[in-house]
Amino acid sequence: RIEGASISAAARVVGASAASVSGWVKKGAIALERMRAMSAWRTSGRVATIIASTIALDEMWTYLGGRKAEKRNGMWVWTAVVEEREGSRWIDFEGGGWDEATFLRLLERLPDAERYETDAYGVCMGRCRSISMWLGSTAR
Repeated sequence: RIEGASISAAARVVGASAASVSGWVKKGAIALERMRAMSAWRTSGRVATIIASTIALDEMWTYLGGRKAEKRNGMWVWTAVVEEREGSRWIDFEGGGWDEATFLRLLERLPDAERYETDAYGVCMGRCRSISMWLGSTAR
């Protein structure tokens, strides 16, 4: 039963000090507040007013559930690392196919950028201006 439990009681249950549990609760509250602020910020339309210095776009394949054929279930995850002019960074991602529709769902949520970095996959080309391309981990 959690309701009404004290920090000391929680510490006994998890085998940690009360100071550690209190620290975890404070960190959790800060993280929750940041998530709420980011959600409000993203839905307020502020993203549309930002000009990022760089957005790095990439896609990767991931397995869900397992690699064996009988359990195999995978998907493509498109990622964007957004670096704002003042240096702060944040990420966004979209799961789906290795296709333009999935890429566009991600792109429509992102701010404009001075420069985009991506590999040579075709759906990015023509959709983003000022593209720098890389192959593997070597910047070009």
